[in-house]
Formats: sequence, structure tokens, C-alpha cells
Amino acid sequence: MTQRLRTVEVTSQWQSHVEFRDFADALTDPATVQLKVVDPNGGETTYNYPANSEVTRVSAGVYHGRIEVDIAGTWKYAWIVNDGVGPNTRSFSVKAVAPLTG
Repeated sequence: MTQRLRTVEVTSQWQSHVEFRDFADALTDPATVQLKVVDPNGGETTYNYPANSEVTRVSAGVYHGRIEVDIAGTWKYAWIVNDGVGPNTRSFSVKAVAPLTG
């Protein structure tokens, strides 16, 4: 599984890219794909492909997640599939943005 990590600002979009491969290292589609996200307050949301538009299939075995982030702090996420590949929990930071003064 390959994933990208970064810091984003509140009210922006956070994105993750993941690849699923079989034992021969070929890209393969799992039976089900979920992106589970936990915000800094402990609120948990699960996005299911294809039911939720936040998770899209780019090509065989390649998926993209995109969510709006609205709370500063450390968020956790995991890509979960139901055919044998376990969750790989990662985190990303969301920073508060100072209001513009005129």
C-alpha cells in the first residue's frame, strides 16, 4: 500500500492516494474499499467505495480519497478492504488559518 501524507489548512481538502497489489505485485481491486477517518475530537466517519463520492477508483487497484477538513489538529485515517488486507492507520495534520486583517 502506498500513501501520501501532508499538512493541510482548516476548510481545505485533504487527499490520499492508495494502491492495492496482489502477491505478484500486480495492481488489483479488492472486493470492498473503505476510507475510515477520525477527526481530532474523536469523530469517526467511514467512506465506502462506490457509495460515497469521497472515494474514487482511478484505475485497477488505485483509489483516491478526498475529504473536507474543518477542525485543526491531528487526524487519523486507514484504508480498509474486506478481502484480507488489514488497515494501515496513518495520520495528517490540519492547521488553523489566521483571519485576514485589512
